[in-house]
Amino acid sequence: MISNFSTSVIKQLGCYVYRFVDPRNHETFYIGIGRGNRIFAHLECSLCSYNNENYLRKGEKVDLLEYDRINTIKEAGYKIEPLIERWGLSYNEALIIESVFFDFYKMDKLSNNCFFWQKEHGQTTVDKLESNLYCEEYQDDESNPKYIIIKVKDERLKIEGREKATSTNILLSYDKAQSYKYVLSVSFGVVREVYKVKEWKCDQLSCKCSFVSEPCEKGIRDIFLNKKIPDAYLRKGLANPVLYSKKITKDDLELINCY
Repeated sequence: MISNFSTSVIKQLGCYVYRFVDPRNHETFYIGIGRGNRIFAHLECSLCSYNNENYLRKGEKVDLLEYDRINTIKEAGYKIEPLIERWGLSYNEALIIESVFFDFYKMDKLSNNCFFWQKEHGQTTVDKLESNLYCEEYQDDESNPKYIIIKVKDERLKIEGREKATSTNILLSYDKAQSYKYVLSVSFGVVREVYKVKEWKCDQLSCKCSFVSEPCEKGIRDIFLNKKIPDAYLRKGLANPVLYSKKITKDDLELINCY
């Protein structure tokens, strides 16, 4: 097997999606996006430096690249035949194809890298899709109390339940959070629960926050519950799982405290 693509081939490849299969049990154990000779660098467990080039993607963690499994397969006397599934792609096209392969091979159940691009657009049922997408949008006007939006991932919901997944391990400013008395728990752009904050807490070691909730007034819940968050909170560039509503003023604090 070759160990590098020729220069002329690299020019034609563009972005590609590749897959590694364990020859011992024929299980797909890695799917990734590559440019140039990344696929060969990965087989050599040398993505940081292969022929004097760095092939790591931004934010990619080396401990999630299956280096241990690759080395174990080699030590057992087997060879991994790298498969390129699609090539000649733009990066965005490659992200979509990669995410489809994640669903198809159920990579969320395997030890795989963490790039699940727009996972909320992935595999679902028609009923769930309809209920998630067909919702009214709440009106974000001056009469509403100020709040924090916390977008909760499906993985945490399944393991921890909504309240714990929303109220713990939050990366935000503890001092700033003191001014916010309500939290909207959001999944797929829809408010699925509204919490009234009794107390904010901060872990000094991790610098992550949590809150203790108390029953929320029905009038406040009715404003937000099971409604879509406004488009202003969904536009590109707002990938942060924590979003703040409008800026708090002294008048705003008095309004919140009167509820």
